[in-house]
Amino acid sequence: MGKILLVDDDPEFVEITRIILESNGYEVSVPAMANRACRPCVRINLTWWCWM
Repeated sequence: MGKILLVDDDPEFVEITRIILESNGYEVSVPAMANRACRPCVRINLTWWCWM
């Protein structure tokens, strides 16, 4: 499917969401630090989704 950059300040939410997305065929990237979240976007073509 596609690539998703997953960023949130709740580690449990990130882990559960990552598992769900990967089980549905997505490639999920989770940066160690939120301030580094946009760096991979410069190198690869990402489809953006914003969940709040």
